[in-house]
Amino acid sequence: KIKVELVKCSEYHANQELVKIMQEHNRPLEEIESAYLCEIDVSLSLKSTQIRRSQTSVGTLLTSLVRDGLRQTAGHKEACDGVIIDAGAIRRNFEYPEGYSVFTWGDLKKEIPFSSEIVVVSIPGKVLADAIQFSRKRAYFDVPEDWGGFMQLDNGFMWDEETRSVTHVNAQPLDPNKEYNIGILVLSLQGMNKNQPLMDWCNANPKLDFVFDEAGRPAKDIIIDCCAKIILSQLGAFHDLDLDADGQLSPEEVKTAMQMRLKRSVSEKEVTNLMKMIDVNSDGFISRDEFERAIATMK
Repeated sequence: KIKVELVKCSEYHANQELVKIMQEHNRPLEEIESAYLCEIDVSLSLKSTQIRRSQTSVGTLLTSLVRDGLRQTAGHKEACDGVIIDAGAIRRNFEYPEGYSVFTWGDLKKEIPFSSEIVVVSIPGKVLADAIQFSRKRAYFDVPEDWGGFMQLDNGFMWDEETRSVTHVNAQPLDPNKEYNIGILVLSLQGMNKNQPLMDWCNANPKLDFVFDEAGRPAKDIIIDCCAKIILSQLGAFHDLDLDADGQLSPEEVKTAMQMRLKRSVSEKEVTNLMKMIDVNSDGFISRDEFERAIATMK
């Protein structure tokens, strides 16, 4: 006979030796989860709730960081006029506490849990406007519907609630005849969420086949790279950071500068994240040339 009995775990005393081992194992994970990405305006109500039926502050934050990251990589703003991401790729559905001031790697991982690969394609203004309008139509049903295809837009877009249409792209009035360089999910171009205007345009443009053959870049990687460069640009001049004047920045010098800038202790993981994005030749140091090139992409 098999006997099953439910008992409360609280009735058993924790094995302190095992607890200590688990804490040691979990510490690197905790450092990763809490790693700093960017500051948040404390007056901002940060949330990703109802993201499948409305533009959210988290949706705006993430798409804007992806746009800025794509511009940094290319070295000029014209490389990306805007970014649109289907709400289904942003998953946390969370309302952050009032006064939330730091967006972390853990927050990013929870919001974008999948690879969510992004490519930049040249899209006519009319197709772009129609695709965004189509993606949001279910939010205006008599009984609004959540839909993973609801497109979240970066802060350069403007949406008119009265006409239910896009009026601005890249902070400029929409030109239906202009070609816009738009960052978009590869899966969206492949028909995810069946956005009809977008599908019709893709089907009429066989040249887009290369997009499906060549993998895009994961949204998380773009955001982490972007944030690392933003942090670097805030640390100060190279000669001020190079404490031993040897012409390169060591992880210890970067950590010291980050702690002074962020006014708190900084984990090894946070330093590693920043170094990895800037240290192009992977020698463990940031040279003056690597530093200046990273800063140049911010301009």
